[in-house]
Amino acid sequence: MSDLTMPKFTKLEIINALRYLVIGVAAFLLLNSIAKVSAHEKSNHDYNAHYSFKYDPFEIHGVTEDYINSIRSRGYEQVSDEQLLALKIHGVSGEFIDQMESIGFSQLEIDELLAFKIHNVNQVFIEQMRNLGFESLGKDELVAFRIHNINSEYIHWFRSLNFDSYEGNHLLAFSIHGIDQEFIETTKELSFHELDADDLLAIRIHNITTPFVNAMRQMGVEVNSLDDALILKIFAIDEDFINRIGAFNLSTNDPGEIVALHILKLDRRLIEQVKSLDIDNYDLELFLKNRLGRDYQLHNESRLIKSFNSVIRKIHNL
Repeated sequence: MSDLTMPKFTKLEIINALRYLVIGVAAFLLLNSIAKVSAHEKSNHDYNAHYSFKYDPFEIHGVTEDYINSIRSRGYEQVSDEQLLALKIHGVSGEFIDQMESIGFSQLEIDELLAFKIHNVNQVFIEQMRNLGFESLGKDELVAFRIHNINSEYIHWFRSLNFDSYEGNHLLAFSIHGIDQEFIETTKELSFHELDADDLLAIRIHNITTPFVNAMRQMGVEVNSLDDALILKIFAIDEDFINRIGAFNLSTNDPGEIVALHILKLDRRLIEQVKSLDIDNYDLELFLKNRLGRDYQLHNESRLIKSFNSVIRKIHNL
């Protein structure tokens, strides 16, 4: 048996040896790849400091010399490279420009051409709108119609409501605020008669709902019209405030008077101030400025003025 014996290594020594081996291999691979990249960069003078490849957006997106000439020859001599790319990407061609010119939209701005193409404002759509009576729609209105899905079907539905007007602004407002047949059916539960287009928009915008109106009515408030509901909603009148009025031994079921009390900030101090008035000779505007601040402006709204005078008299008579 030979006297030579294999050296014995501890587990830690073996792990360290493997670690150094891995580090060495990684270092070799890294140096090798750096050398290859350096050689590649030296061989190609077109490469810059940031990229190892050449990027030509015109070539990628098909902005050819013929395409550039087709745009510039139609009056866009100063079009920039960025604009040419955008036009090509969104499919604006010389033929599209000619088509727009043939229906009255000549020399559109680059942004307008892009907006038309992006939102599919084309000859078919424009002629369809004109045949429906919208001969004078401008560029922005046509784009808005497309964005908010105003099409022939929507227009026919709107006209079936038999409003006196079917102007573009009403159509857009209806679409923007989501007024459809289902919504109109829910407004019938409010029991407000002869609602027009503006009324429906007000109901939607101010969130006049059946539960809100019913809650006010159940507390004795006379909500007989949309104006009644609107004034209550705009001033955030709720059940707590109605109960507060009763707590001061005041009685009113008129929405205008309820809102007047809300504006006056009903409290004990208000009661004292009103009772100190010469009720037959006081100046309402001066009283409001003293109560609410010098910056308060009393608008010439007959209903609200009447309501202020009425609640002040009621408080004085407590």
